Amino acid sequence: MEEGQRELHFTYLDTVGRPVVVASKSNLVVTAHTGLRATLLLQQGVYCYKSHCLLSVHSTCFHACYHLHEAGLCYQQG
Repeated sequence: MEEGQRELHFTYLDTVGRPVVVASKSNLVVTAHTGLRATLLLQQGVYCYKSHCLLSVHSTCFHACYHLHEAGLCYQQG
């Protein structure tokens, strides 16, 4: 590993900068293991889709009942 020059690194909304040391290495192999299963990701997507559909149906029914009530076509008990 070779040490390079020292410089300032600016991050998001950073005005001062942070001192960093630049290092370089040749023939570096990077591996990353996420531990996430594809079925879990699909399952979360399905849950998200189901909740969106349920919310959409609920709001549509609410609007329809509201307009029926405003027009006097809604049956009221009591």
